[in-house]
Amino acid sequence: MIDLTAINAITTSVTAAIDIAKAIKDADVSLEKAELKMRVAELLGALADAKIASAEIVDSLHQKEIEIEHLREKLRFKEKLVRVGEAYFEIDNSGKATGDPYCSNCWETKAMAVHLQAATTHASKTVCPSCGAAHMSHRVRP
Repeated sequence: MIDLTAINAITTSVTAAIDIAKAIKDADVSLEKAELKMRVAELLGALADAKIASAEIVDSLHQKEIEIEHLREKLRFKEKLVRVGEAYFEIDNSGKATGDPYCSNCWETKAMAVHLQAATTHASKTVCPSCGAAHMSHRVRP
């Protein structure tokens, strides 16, 4: 979510800048040079504050775009997984499970796709290197 305080800061800074500019425009000819310089400095400060707050919003929006794209990628990957037995597999273009298995425990509890590895103690089992869950060994090949 965009930081509302940054938006409020921009609005406040721009409003202050407008007020200062109006005061300078409407000032008497007798406005002292020092007072004019002070007002211009205030104007520049208000505009600088608005510029900084705008840059923060742009950065925040950019970060949100990156996060949205990352979530879209995760969703696309999720749509390509199917459970077969105790593990998940990616599906090919024809909708068939293929490739090496992913740990069902890690996928279902943490949404992490972790490939299973052959267990060193049993040839018929696989083990998840992340959570340690043991699975019956089976590979699906096209």
